Amino acid sequence: MKAIGEEDPERPLDSLEAMVLHTRLVEHGYPEVPYTVRPNTLKEWFRWAAEHSPDS
Repeated sequence: MKAIGEEDPERPLDSLEAMVLHTRLVEHGYPEVPYTVRPNTLKEWFRWAAEHSPDS
């Protein structure tokens, strides 16, 4: 199994991958994202994280 980021960034994440990614972001200070509006692909998650960075 490849690590997150080694696969196609346009591939939709499955629910477990999305949950793990969301949990890690929240642990690092990012705001909660409602389940109904969570990004679908890794590329969309990176864009969301850049826009909602706790450092900005």
